[in-house]
Amino acid sequence: MTTYTKFHISNNLYLMFFSIFSITAKTVAQMLSSVAFLHSRQIVHRDLKLENWVLESGKDVWSPLKLIDFGLSTHFTPGHRLSRVVGSSYYVAPEVLKKSYTEACDLWSLGVIVYMLLSGAPPFYGKNDEAIKASIVQGEYTFPHELFRDVSDEAMAFVSTLLSYNIEYRYTAEQALTHPWLAVNCDPAILQRAKDGARGNGAERIMEPMQM
Repeated sequence: MTTYTKFHISNNLYLMFFSIFSITAKTVAQMLSSVAFLHSRQIVHRDLKLENWVLESGKDVWSPLKLIDFGLSTHFTPGHRLSRVVGSSYYVAPEVLKKSYTEACDLWSLGVIVYMLLSGAPPFYGKNDEAIKASIVQGEYTFPHELFRDVSDEAMAFVSTLLSYNIEYRYTAEQALTHPWLAVNCDPAILQRAKDGARGNGAERIMEPMQM
């Protein structure tokens, strides 16, 4: 193999990985934007999962994301805890399973989503629903080298800010939008639009009309 061919392949791989991480960062920024907007209106979704995010265009990965399925969403009062156990296996937060939670449960679910986008596998698993929930309640997860060898330390640190077992340390959606991993990997214009959307500017484009 010639030096040129080696360089050409290496360069293409670099561009491929750069594109993958850029798309992931763009995706995460738009998800955070939607959740921040909801929380600012005192609405918690309670069923965030990959299936509830759709591309506006249907095909173009660079098109805006929309959040759908508000069937389990509810209004919350800051400082008051919810108790109804809802959500989907793999994504549900441990405090939801313990029947005492706040809107921060949505950020845990986003942490699971980001973990899966970066690795292709969930952080908590088991042979059935009960085993998965037991793993979530235990709250211990790792970043296996075979799944994260191409993922930066900064990206893994970002995941950890969302998958914090203690909700006092778990980032809010607005805090997560300022994380260095997004600043480095997300197109500045896309990230700024996400921050604007979190404040309600253009929010109608990032979620389907709610029916609650």
